[in-house]
Amino acid sequence: MSCAFINLCILAAQHAWAQLTLWEASQLCLLFLSLTLATVNARWLESRTTAAMWALQTVEKERGLGGEVAGSHQGPDPYRQLREKDPKYSALRQNFFRYHGMSTLCNLGCLLSNGLCLAGLALSLESL
Repeated sequence: MSCAFINLCILAAQHAWAQLTLWEASQLCLLFLSLTLATVNARWLESRTTAAMWALQTVEKERGLGGEVAGSHQGPDPYRQLREKDPKYSALRQNFFRYHGMSTLCNLGCLLSNGLCLAGLALSLESL
């Protein structure tokens, strides 16, 4: 390829970028944000959240918990007692809620950014 062709391609890309309106550029940023959050959630947070959940479930099953009907126990909460007595379980629980919370924030970020993009597209439609 010649230098002239490469320069022409670069100039065409710069011209196309300069023609973007502020809203179109912000839509691109919102879509990139959504893609980034979805990737982080799928590649990093999901596996850690699931691993923490399985570890919690293993400890609970070792202690005979997990099979009861919610609200059926009498007296003190057995899960609260387990958290107070077993620091490993308490740490696993905190780890699970940390990753689960970050995953939820990623999902909310995706929902908001996609919603804003769709609202912008809907508002820019002249007719249906």
